[in-house]
Amino acid sequence: MWMEEEPEKRVNTRRVEEIIDTKVDLVATACPYCLVMFEDGLKAKGAEETVRAKDLSELVVEALESERKSSI
Repeated sequence: MWMEEEPEKRVNTRRVEEIIDTKVDLVATACPYCLVMFEDGLKAKGAEETVRAKDLSELVVEALESERKSSI
């Protein structure tokens, strides 16, 4: 389950490179550790403006708020 770090490259850097390569604008996770890892990696790569990292619960809240607004 845990990925071993290679001395020359941190796990968050490798994961963020994979995320950037897929050209997505959002990555979501339910794991607080992974969220911090993604946020730190995106910041280190200068990609925090193009790719957002969010907790899954944030997406649920946004969807519920959007649904509530559209039903008014």
